[in-house]
Amino acid sequence: MPPTRVLPKRARGQPVRLGLDDKVEPTIKKAPAKKAPAKKSPAAKKATAKKPPTAKKAPAAKKAPAAKKAPAASAAPPKLIHTTGSFAPADPDPILAESGIDKASVLASHKMILQDLAKNSDKYYLLQCVEAGGQYYAVRRWGRTGTKGDSQLAGPFTTRVECDADLGKTFKDKTGYALSSAASDCPAKAGKYTLLKASKALKKGSWQYYVDDGVDGKADGWYDYYTSAVGIVEGVYAEWKSNPTLNVRCVQSGHFAYMVDFNNMCQTNVTHPGRKMRQIRRV
Repeated sequence: MPPTRVLPKRARGQPVRLGLDDKVEPTIKKAPAKKAPAKKSPAAKKATAKKPPTAKKAPAAKKAPAAKKAPAASAAPPKLIHTTGSFAPADPDPILAESGIDKASVLASHKMILQDLAKNSDKYYLLQCVEAGGQYYAVRRWGRTGTKGDSQLAGPFTTRVECDADLGKTFKDKTGYALSSAASDCPAKAGKYTLLKASKALKKGSWQYYVDDGVDGKADGWYDYYTSAVGIVEGVYAEWKSNPTLNVRCVQSGHFAYMVDFNNMCQTNVTHPGRKMRQIRRV
């Protein structure tokens, strides 16, 4: 029987050794159990509010282009009266001022033309009904185109009807129509005056003639009309624009008479032996 070995006492907590050759089993410390994270229910999750899409900014409205400035108004053309179908100046005839009648207003104005180009004849006749100081006057002026002519003043009349009746006699004699027809188309009758049709005022112009024959020692080129002649030619030019059949006019300018052809823009001195023709232009 083998001898009994007495095992030494071990300290409390010291591991037991089974023999000299026994290995000491290390004390395995258990890792604390990890708690699984609690799953949150879908309801517990905070709903992340989606931001509404940012509204796109509307493109800035394009500025309307600045309005162009209107060109400066040109010099005011002569006023024309349009109370009838005829074309005539709206300014009172000079005979009124010469007779001491001021602040006169033209109520109606009629101008008519009688031509015989073969005889170098071009005449006008002007009729006006004028009011001044509550009374009415009948104005007559006649003569060769380009001249002041002669004039006559009748009145005063108490009413417009009386003044028109007085003018109506002359109107009928010169045109072959009643004065009441003045506002309508009045074709010229044989041997009678042609009533000029209404016309729009034209922008004021100037006139020149061309020299190519060395007259008065002048070099070839364009030369301005005399101031007094400009007004005459402007007047018949405006009448032609509203009355195309009056494309040729015979006008008196100083000592000379000229035949002016607006279709061909030329003038002929009909009183000069050479009947010189020159080109003209409106500028």
